[in-house]
Amino acid sequence: MHRYFPHFGMKLSRACAKRTMSVTGVWPLFLLTSKIMLANDYAIDCKDSQYELWYRISKDEYMAYAVKECYQSTERILHSLVDAEGQRWEQFDTWQLLLRARNEGRLFSKIIWPKDPEMKEQVKRLHLLLTVKDSAANIPKNLEARRRLQFFTNSLFMDMPAAKPVSEMIPFSVFTPYYSETVLYSMSELLVENEDGVSILFYLQKISWWTHPFLTHSHEGIIFFTSKPPFIWFTDEWANFLERIGRGESSEDDFKDSPTDTLELRFWVSYRGQTLARTVRGMMYYRRALMLQSYLEKRYLGGIEDANSAAEYIDTQGYELSPDARAQADIKFTYVVSCQIYGQQKQMKKQEAADIALLLQRMS
Repeated sequence: MHRYFPHFGMKLSRACAKRTMSVTGVWPLFLLTSKIMLANDYAIDCKDSQYELWYRISKDEYMAYAVKECYQSTERILHSLVDAEGQRWEQFDTWQLLLRARNEGRLFSKIIWPKDPEMKEQVKRLHLLLTVKDSAANIPKNLEARRRLQFFTNSLFMDMPAAKPVSEMIPFSVFTPYYSETVLYSMSELLVENEDGVSILFYLQKISWWTHPFLTHSHEGIIFFTSKPPFIWFTDEWANFLERIGRGESSEDDFKDSPTDTLELRFWVSYRGQTLARTVRGMMYYRRALMLQSYLEKRYLGGIEDANSAAEYIDTQGYELSPDARAQADIKFTYVVSCQIYGQQKQMKKQEAADIALLLQRMS
């Protein structure tokens, strides 16, 4: 899903850890964006009592939560940043004291910038809560991301039997035969232009390969059949990719000065075509899913791993680095790719052999 989300969109879609908030429930930011601004407009226009204002705000569950979270986050952050008079901001009988401290330059003279990663994340979340104006209806912007999230959300309401924990699952294997098909696209293949002066990379930047049934691939490049519905364009995927690797608006020539970015570009394009890399990545999602499920199960059971308390299992960040989760996935899932002529390809120093070794290293 990350290829459909920009970095900013991922921030809005991620729920905060429960331990950082005292408000009941934890909601992702995209449900709360613009709510503070609407509540502020209500307060400006309100000519009634505070109770009437809160009653109006409380009619919108997400707006009421956003107001509570904003207040509690501000209170917690200010208590961690300032001392002396600065910590008395919530006491209404000390406004004169605060005003005098501000005039004398003492109010925020001793600011202790947070070093705790948890507090830093809360500061970032509060900033987004106060500044983002996009409504939930526009997040995510990518249509394919919306379709997948809608499908997943609907599946949560299906009547399904409870799944067994990973430790009790029956191990399974996946087998993929491979002979001499394309493993990864090379830069020369991506930049070569056809008779119309258009390269494969240009096409793949503009169109979603896997969502359109009228797109095929040949040895000469990409062939389009436009006798039926028009193409579905997803140019934002290219922008998301550039954002993930830390580049702005870049052309193909800009990648030549960075071998790392060039490799990332090759993988990005290969994942959009009929390549072995795309097949392997799809199958290895089984392993990632097992790792995540095992990690979450251990968290809910309150397990302790590597001297970390159960509190470290609040979110899923870093689950791929968990030794226990990796071990459970390796026990339950085996993936075999039979590269039938790999020895010959390696002896002849073909690009496919190097790409297979690179793919093995990346997916392990």
